Amino acid sequence: MAAISNDVVLTNIKELCEQKRLMPMYRAFIDHIAQSVDTIDIYECFRAALQLQIDSDHMLKVGRLRKSAKLRWNSATLEDFKEESHRAVDFSVLTQLAKCHWIANFQHIIIAGPTGAGKTHLACALVQSVIEQGYTALYIHFPALIRRLKMAERAGNEELTKLRRQLARVRVLLIDDWGIQHLSSEERHLLFEFIEMRDQNSSLIITSQYPTDVWHDAFQDKVVADSVLDRIVSYAIMLDWDTDSYRRRKGAALKKKHTFQSEGAKNG
Repeated sequence: MAAISNDVVLTNIKELCEQKRLMPMYRAFIDHIAQSVDTIDIYECFRAALQLQIDSDHMLKVGRLRKSAKLRWNSATLEDFKEESHRAVDFSVLTQLAKCHWIANFQHIIIAGPTGAGKTHLACALVQSVIEQGYTALYIHFPALIRRLKMAERAGNEELTKLRRQLARVRVLLIDDWGIQHLSSEERHLLFEFIEMRDQNSSLIITSQYPTDVWHDAFQDKVVADSVLDRIVSYAIMLDWDTDSYRRRKGAALKKKHTFQSEGAKNG
């Protein structure tokens, strides 16, 4: 393997120090090596140690973000769908989304499909990729979101403002089962104000049993529905997850495995 020049390694060290705001350490290191005759081992040793520190800090941060995300499926990953023969969306599309470029553009992801298709599992897997990139995320069930907004409003403007700001700080909010219940006038306006606050400041991942063209039904008010949906659908990446029931396939696989193990035990 070709040796890395001192200048290249030193540049790498400086970049890492800037990234971690460790410039005093970098300047002290430069002062030290200026007095050293053989510097190549010092360069490489320091660079490796610094990279290890950065990797360790990242792992701790990811752990904190995963805990605070409160995902329904905390162990979900995109690898769960890699060999899925019934997959409705090509796996290369999912891997592109895992790079999280859509977050920088304040785009959203909408996953629509029937009950049991694995929408929530997929959404949680995508959030895992979001967290790996260092973004904050949070899972919330649609009825729970509406309920929290109503409770905060009834507790007073201060509590409602506090909740909105708290949720607005989350870079990617996963709203599960969007449109599963009809909204009252109070609920419609609370949801509109919430979505408006997040508009062009953060991203959403939304799962829904219903395609977006029937989302108006849940609002029961065309004007408010248009206002809310325009702020979401216009900037959304659509995933049509119309597959056979993920739960039924998984259950059948477990049943088959259990049957095989039972027969093996009897034959043994």
